[in-house]
Amino acid sequence: MKAILFLVVGLVLLCGCLGGDDQGQDNLYAYKDVTVAKDSIPETCNGLEDCAMFECMVDQCWCKSNILETDYLYKKDTTISSEEEAKSLVKSFLDEKGFPYDELTNTVKLNGIFYNVFYEVDGSELVLTVSVDGAIFETICGV
Repeated sequence: MKAILFLVVGLVLLCGCLGGDDQGQDNLYAYKDVTVAKDSIPETCNGLEDCAMFECMVDQCWCKSNILETDYLYKKDTTISSEEEAKSLVKSFLDEKGFPYDELTNTVKLNGIFYNVFYEVDGSELVLTVSVDGAIFETICGV
């Protein structure tokens, strides 16, 4: 009897450990080609991208208008997963485009999708917003 009980308990534990490949998938959200935690995206923002997603997720902030056909200023095919990576992408963008800047001063993770990277130009602090899919936006926050 003990052997049967041991076998049943062992099978239950084994099945629980070897469950389907979709375990935990309910907690994930695909933003473009990047997977992020679902709880980092407000339900009202599901399905939005680029500036629409930014404006939905960050109170009293929006993207600056630009003359480009896209919302973003620059897009590199990469995944951003840390403040350091966001800062490095902005540095590459500024250097590649030849935009003058004194220094990159700070990087802040805003939420599961966006980072703000602050930089100085002639004593004025400016900001660029980076998304996890490698896009850079010019954004404004205010009341």
